[in-house]
Amino acid sequence: MWGARLFPMTLKRMRFGLSQICCNFPPDDKHRKELINDEKTGVQGIYVHSAPESEKNKRVVFWIYGGAFLSGDCAGNIGLSESVAAPLSADVFIVNYRLCPESTIDDAVSDVVAGYSWLLSSGRVSSGSSIQVLGISSGGGLAVRLCQVLAATRPPEDMPASQALICPWVHYDWHSLYPSMLGNHVHDLVVTQSVYEYVNRRDVIMAMVGGEENRLKVSPLGKSMKGLPRTLTVCSKHEVTCDEDEALHEKLGKEGVEAKLLQREYMCHVWCLVPMLPEAKETMEEVGEWMRETWEGKRK
Repeated sequence: MWGARLFPMTLKRMRFGLSQICCNFPPDDKHRKELINDEKTGVQGIYVHSAPESEKNKRVVFWIYGGAFLSGDCAGNIGLSESVAAPLSADVFIVNYRLCPESTIDDAVSDVVAGYSWLLSSGRVSSGSSIQVLGISSGGGLAVRLCQVLAATRPPEDMPASQALICPWVHYDWHSLYPSMLGNHVHDLVVTQSVYEYVNRRDVIMAMVGGEENRLKVSPLGKSMKGLPRTLTVCSKHEVTCDEDEALHEKLGKEGVEAKLLQREYMCHVWCLVPMLPEAKETMEEVGEWMRETWEGKRK
């Protein structure tokens, strides 16, 4: 993986790379996949029926893929999401959202909120307590923004039971980046120097946030955490999002959210998506167990 840093990153290369996650996590043919394209709401995504058909009280993992807001797709995340949801006897809804630079981060937030609202009203779940949100990298940032919007606009019963954040990217102010973002890309195997240089180009960042005036408005780390659900934050001490993830965890605790920080050393950004690493399997098993405890607690 180290050699990838020698090649300049482009949008096409980034999107191709993220579409290939399915090579490491092939979809399971035993699970029925349902393409969602709701013309009334505009919601799109893939619904994976990974829970046993006999399950009466359906539980759903609301899956938000990552890709620096520039890449990532539903199809590439099917197998990975199944590997998390199936052991929990849960279905998965992988929500599709608009990408940058064609759209903005706020557009992506709107799509994710609409997707969650669709799931609540679809009759597939009884309430928000039957849903757990899982977000990866930039998808982790979208997960936090989703819950912040829900806390501000919806009744408590619509809030998901929890959010599990895998190396969430939650701070987008390029004028005040954290030291780990500024320095750890020199050895991070995923967010390499070439990825860092492309994502932090002024024209790319400006397209993401929708203009200089919005740079302080879009980051979930700069907004209130009050009313958010139980939260698990996963990060490595030696990856690019380490500092902002620690800041997120600290802020969650200070504002009364039940929060847990799961950290490892010497791992790259989103190492959980590299299945040949023993630490990847161990970490995702811990995430799954934490999600299982969340639902069992809700049912007691």
